Amino acid sequence: ISSDYLLELNKQMSLKIGLITLLCLTVALVTCSAERVRYDNYRVYKVQATDRQGLEVLKQLQDSGDALNFLDDVYKVEKAVNIVVPPHKVPDFLRTLTSHEITYDLLEQNLQNAIDKDYAQVATRATKDRWTKYQTLNDNYNWLIKLPKAYPGVVTLIEGGKSYEKRSILGVKIAYQNGQKQKPGIFLEAGIHAREWIAPATATYIINELLTSNNTEIRDLAENYVWYIFPHANPDGYVYTHTTDRMWRKTRQPHGTCYGADPNRNWDFHWGTVGISKNPCSDTYAGPSAFSEIEAKSLA
Repeated sequence: ISSDYLLELNKQMSLKIGLITLLCLTVALVTCSAERVRYDNYRVYKVQATDRQGLEVLKQLQDSGDALNFLDDVYKVEKAVNIVVPPHKVPDFLRTLTSHEITYDLLEQNLQNAIDKDYAQVATRATKDRWTKYQTLNDNYNWLIKLPKAYPGVVTLIEGGKSYEKRSILGVKIAYQNGQKQKPGIFLEAGIHAREWIAPATATYIINELLTSNNTEIRDLAENYVWYIFPHANPDGYVYTHTTDRMWRKTRQPHGTCYGADPNRNWDFHWGTVGISKNPCSDTYAGPSAFSEIEAKSLA
């Protein structure tokens, strides 16, 4: 065997080894990036401001983006607000509450336990009773897609636009042909806050009831209105809560160094006037302008 042949063979082997190494590193990077955010030892407190001063303190904490995760809006004295607090913030958080006479109760010692239970409730395969488990976006969309064939002349598949990550915002139109020329319409959207998994489940349950229930009141509602129902108004966020961060609430469009805006605060009606944050890292960030989020603009 010539030395030139051995040299060429060595080059080819080096190239193959390099490619294999690069592939392994890529797989490792993807695996790492797909890991879910964990909330080990994060606590959940129910707090109540007893006066206007305490209410303002809670509003400032919510707008600070200081690692606290407000699960409810802050707008009324003595209204209960649930807040997720990371372990390293607990002492300062409790001192702030105590010094401003804000009452509190510990609801959850370790939020990760509750999150693990949620993920365990996600359906891993198609089931006859879809409402005993949470469904993924794909599972819900596959179910919607089959409805026009199952209910011809009644159900029409409709698209409310595309999300920032180019996912379809799918919905259905339900219109029974019962001789009425004109019927009032009812529009329902759900899942606009990504982490509220019960909302898409409720929307799909309503669709099913309108199509299958024998209850006379439900049949009256189903047949005397035209229904437009979108179970996933924020599909990107919903997928992200399944793959990466169970507590994610917003869209996934970048805004500076932070991601997403609250699409429920991004409508053009009195945009930016109340109950919002101008901090792009806040869960209540209303976006840089009305309809900056394609999900809200499309549905409007």
